[in-house]
Amino acid sequence: MKKIIKLIIEKKVVQCIILFSIIIGVAIFTRFKKDFNFENIVTESISTVTQEPIPVPTESAITSPVSTPTATPTSTPQPTITQEVNTTSQNPKNYQLEEDTNIDESINGNGKYKNIKVSESDRKLLAQLVKREAGGESFKGQKAVVEVVLNRVLDSKYPDTIRGVIYQKGQFSTASKLSSTKPTQENYDAVDYVLEHGATVLNGNYIFFSAGKCGGVDRIKIGNQWFGKSE
Repeated sequence: MKKIIKLIIEKKVVQCIILFSIIIGVAIFTRFKKDFNFENIVTESISTVTQEPIPVPTESAITSPVSTPTATPTSTPQPTITQEVNTTSQNPKNYQLEEDTNIDESINGNGKYKNIKVSESDRKLLAQLVKREAGGESFKGQKAVVEVVLNRVLDSKYPDTIRGVIYQKGQFSTASKLSSTKPTQENYDAVDYVLEHGATVLNGNYIFFSAGKCGGVDRIKIGNQWFGKSE
């Protein structure tokens, strides 16, 4: 007040009015602050706008580790050893036995032909020859052709194998056509019958046969073919 009085005295009215206004403003603001809590008014205004409280993370939410699913180990089934595996282990060369089934195994004939070894390829070759030489003959005539071939195998004047006898030069004119010949079941049956029962048609060392006149002695005719013994 002393300053105001002094200013008034000095006739500085304008400055006095400004200073007086500032003093009144400060007094009003101080009074307003006491009556109203400004911070509460601001907070309530924000809450009203958002209408939703802001979630504050708790200590447990911050510090608790996130649990991850733990894979439970499953037991691996043990391989079962079968009887087949045991058999193989006892015979480590079992694979060789399987391969042997593809081998052209030989069998022996019976009766007078018991010492002759006949392979599957020999059996087929005999059936092919029967088809070519006696395909139109009776079952008896077909068996007789087989007996002639086997009699030659036993004869010292001829090769000692079925293949050697059939392919001997100058003996069977149909030999060059046998590879393309497809025998019938009856042809195979004639071969098998002779191998199983021996000689049942020709009695003796019959080594010749022909559709016409043949060599040898004691010739006999079966169907359209002639058969002769060795002299």
